[in-house]
Amino acid sequence: STPPATADEPSRRSGSASDWTSARIERKAAQASPRRRRIEVFVHRRKPSLAEETAVRSTQWQQHEEKRRQSVAMQNS
Repeated sequence: STPPATADEPSRRSGSASDWTSARIERKAAQASPRRRRIEVFVHRRKPSLAEETAVRSTQWQQHEEKRRQSVAMQNS
């Protein structure tokens, strides 16, 4: 039995080294891309939500301040 070929050693099992290497790279890319895509999607989804969260918080705070001012004005009058 022949030992499995390393990256820089031509494969004795399947044809040329370039075929084997490209197949290996394709397999690696196929394994890596879903994970990478998931991370990218997560990053893209995360950033707007953070900004939206801040915007929502600031508007809620403004509304809260508005109510507080009104109640203070009512108490003072």
